[in-house]
Amino acid sequence: METLGQLARWADGIVTEWKKLKVPLNPGTTRHEIRNVENLVGFTFPPAFHVLYRKANGHNDFMTLPGSYSVLPIEWIVEEYIKDDDKDFIPFADYMIRCWQIGFRKNEPGIFRNIDQRRPVATDFAQAIDFINADDDRLY
Repeated sequence: METLGQLARWADGIVTEWKKLKVPLNPGTTRHEIRNVENLVGFTFPPAFHVLYRKANGHNDFMTLPGSYSVLPIEWIVEEYIKDDDKDFIPFADYMIRCWQIGFRKNEPGIFRNIDQRRPVATDFAQAIDFINADDDRLY
């Protein structure tokens, strides 16, 4: 298990990379806002999610990374969750403006695409963010 210090260094590296790429970022969110979303969707986000979203509340536009991914702000996570019929899927990233999304499945380990939920595309949130930043083939 990673310590909060390790997660903070990881998240700082992610935010630094996004800034180098000139990704438009939203200011970090609060613990209270994250907890409210957790209560709404019935899911506890992992520590890496909390740490990263406290530093940057996702991207403020679509297709912001070289692989055409964007990390959703917490408000968009709520919007996408509410309008989707699949209440077991909680998205946190979008590919090519809703072509597909990447997110959590309640009660299942790993990170999944909403179009193919049979196998995880990453083991956890931090790995998924690393894959998104690297435009890793395992996401496709």
